[in-house]
Amino acid sequence: SSCPASSRSAGPYASETSIADGVAHYRARAGKVSGMIRSGMEDRYHIVRRGAIAGISGPLIFAAVVVFLTVAEYDFMRGLGWHPIRRNGVYWPSSTALGPYGWLQVANFVIFGLLMLVFAAGLWRAAKARGWWQVGPALMFVAGVALLVLGFFKTDRPGAEISFSGTMHGVGF
Repeated sequence: SSCPASSRSAGPYASETSIADGVAHYRARAGKVSGMIRSGMEDRYHIVRRGAIAGISGPLIFAAVVVFLTVAEYDFMRGLGWHPIRRNGVYWPSSTALGPYGWLQVANFVIFGLLMLVFAAGLWRAAKARGWWQVGPALMFVAGVALLVLGFFKTDRPGAEISFSGTMHGVGF
């Protein structure tokens, strides 16, 4: 039975005992419910916190790797026709994926995309509102997917025929 007092025999103090048992039963049940609510809030807190860390670290990691690759592949990039100041037809930083350390730029795009998705999830959980407040996290999610596309499909070399990979990279951009 759902109430612990229902199995007792009716005695002179039965009503007092059943009330005390009932109160204890409901307190224990309320503790379980508040524990579930507390764990749900803790989960929400951890998602928001991880999202904030991803939102801070993602751009910093991406920028550091791009600067490193630009310095490490400077001669390669200059050979493609890239110039750090003047306008040219070389897509920077995407073209660093074509160089000798290109795998690092591919990983950089993918990692940044994944971190952007974590950031979007944290932002969505933090906003917790309906309507227009969901637009920001949704756009961050689209940006994360676009960065993944940039990582999975390399850009074309300048002046080369347009390939499927280059087209998909352009879609991601």
